[in-house]
Amino acid sequence: MLSEVSESISQYSSSNDDHSAVFILVFKTNISTAKDIKTIESVLADLYAVKRWNVDKHDVDKVLRIVANSDITSTIITLIIQAGFQCEELTD
Repeated sequence: MLSEVSESISQYSSSNDDHSAVFILVFKTNISTAKDIKTIESVLADLYAVKRWNVDKHDVDKVLRIVANSDITSTIITLIIQAGFQCEELTD
């Protein structure tokens, strides 16, 4: 998983011309259906700091990965929980 994150960082960094900071935020969730993802999409759409995101529905931890331009970990956790899902940060 760490190699995937490193690869994501390098891919994002090379395509980002303004050289702003890049944060890869990784969370364990219970997001598992297309309907769940639509709900999360509406939650994340209004967050300027979120540049890209995805959910690995096949991972046992239903991993939510977010590429952001600032560390908005606590905001993400709060919003995902308020939307009715479990959410906790995954760290190394």
